[in-house]
Amino acid sequence: MRIAFGDLPGIESIQTLTAIERAKERGVNVELIILNDEDLAAQAIVGNQADVGVGAPYTLIQKAGVPIRLFAQISTLRFFPVVNSEFYKEWKDLDGQDVAVQARGSGTEAVMLLMAKTHGIKLGSISYVPGSEVRRNALIQGTLKASIVDAANRRALEAEAPGKFIVLPVDDLSATDEGLFATADYLKNNAADVDILVEELMKTAREITENPAVAVEFRNKYKLLPDLGAEADAEIAEYYKETAGAGSLVLNGGGRRPQRTILRSSVSPVRSKAIRPPSRSTISGMSRLSTAPSPSSARNRSGEWRLASRRRARPSALLARRRAARWADGRTSQFS
Repeated sequence: MRIAFGDLPGIESIQTLTAIERAKERGVNVELIILNDEDLAAQAIVGNQADVGVGAPYTLIQKAGVPIRLFAQISTLRFFPVVNSEFYKEWKDLDGQDVAVQARGSGTEAVMLLMAKTHGIKLGSISYVPGSEVRRNALIQGTLKASIVDAANRRALEAEAPGKFIVLPVDDLSATDEGLFATADYLKNNAADVDILVEELMKTAREITENPAVAVEFRNKYKLLPDLGAEADAEIAEYYKETAGAGSLVLNGGGRRPQRTILRSSVSPVRSKAIRPPSRSTISGMSRLSTAPSPSSARNRSGEWRLASRRRARPSALLARRRAARWADGRTSQFS
């Protein structure tokens, strides 16, 4: 089972990574492919270079013309639109203004478009900036004035710059933040392995919801995200305490209604283009790179660490600062 992550794993990925390790223990042969863009993960599924994707493939399901199934929810949307209070105070202030989200067709874009529609405004240009930590750093530096971040980076903004940012209100959303998706043929032909993975996802979600501190135990048991160091344990415990308290972890695998909530109303048909599969050389070229354990790498079944990226992994904080600097210098409109 080739599983493609559409983002660099962070503390929010511990539940999924733990479930994958447990599936391996039950005999599922898993290979992880880490991609730093949700579009690439979606393209890998369409092009048959991966079997199962992790993410929120709204655009893929709508536009690819491939029978894709979002077959399990991992978590529901838990994102926070954040604005610099020197410039904006409420949603209506964002009329015609530029914002930054995770990726084209992502849950973060869906939230922003849905809220714009709800408040009767039209956003300006939308920049695609992968990595909630990267967007947080850009907000701190002032190169972004409006964006959307996860719970951990919302707390970091409040701690690093008290009073500088305002979290805009959002409706009570039950749509998918992260889920598992695959082609209908793969699900039909590999039902036993898929069932095991979904069972472990639900089991892990229930254990973390009952006792959020167990996420730290999972991380240490399976040696997940080693570059974050032991000092990350406190942040991990706090993150899952908040996430579990908000009911964001899905305990029963999800259902059709959450998966369709945003899909029907907010993914812009103008911005959402058909997904074309990447060339086989693109995926294979990325898969050949190897690196020491890091937040942006993952172990395959043999215990080796592999990175599916066009460059070698760096510790997450360093990578975030480098990307933020490139943004500030105006050398790129999208972090690749």
